[in-house]
Amino acid sequence: MPTGRFVIEDGYIYEVAGPGDVDRTYKKLHGEMPGFHALLKKAETERVERAIASLPTKGGPVMMDTPETPSKGAKSMPPVKMATHKQINYAQVLLKKNLETLAKLSKEGIAFTLLTKLTETTEEFTEQVKADKLDVKTASALIDQLVQMDRHLRDTFKDELLIDRPGPSKEGVYKTPDGTMWKVKKSKTAERLYAKRMNVKTRDGETKIDYEYVPGAVYRITDDDQMSLADAKIFGADHGVCCNCGRKLTNEVSVAEGIGPICSGRFKS
Repeated sequence: MPTGRFVIEDGYIYEVAGPGDVDRTYKKLHGEMPGFHALLKKAETERVERAIASLPTKGGPVMMDTPETPSKGAKSMPPVKMATHKQINYAQVLLKKNLETLAKLSKEGIAFTLLTKLTETTEEFTEQVKADKLDVKTASALIDQLVQMDRHLRDTFKDELLIDRPGPSKEGVYKTPDGTMWKVKKSKTAERLYAKRMNVKTRDGETKIDYEYVPGAVYRITDDDQMSLADAKIFGADHGVCCNCGRKLTNEVSVAEGIGPICSGRFKS
């Protein structure tokens, strides 16, 4: 069995150290997906060995020249250009950033599978760097994917990624600077606060409040956003419903005040 680097019909570059010792080391010559170091299974190894043994000396798939096993009469492949220190450092920064982002999301029950896969990719990347087997094109493809992943995570989970913010400290009705009203409540099971968006709808002259849970929204709310009693009264007078409990105001005094006696105690003066 010849040793060295070979390209066969599947377009991958294989490194053969001896019988049964075959690694698919580099990405496809023509393709988009990077292929990290992958130790081949027995059946796959046998297939590759058969393909290498049948390589022609002229044209078609070729053996790559190496100092140890120069090929005679075969077309020589250009030397593989290894990843630069700048690429490696940038990839390490991106891997760390995405891992930290996914770790945050996994605490919220999101993207755990992706975190596991990226952890495996990080380990493979580290092995490639240590073995000096990471080529320029593979490193470039990895960097592109990590940049796209970072943008996708920030765009898709922008609310969930605010979990480092303290959020509100207590239950109540809040109004964020964009004008959205929120009902903040405490979970009965987890003893943590969550937020529901208050959708105010008026139909046939009557106003109703629909409450819509928005994952992660509680982290975009601060204590400064809590509605005051004066704000609650204005809302009640304008809409005829209590902004705290969502019920229609019927008592004459409550209608005049814009809020009932019990709910008024839920607001700061």
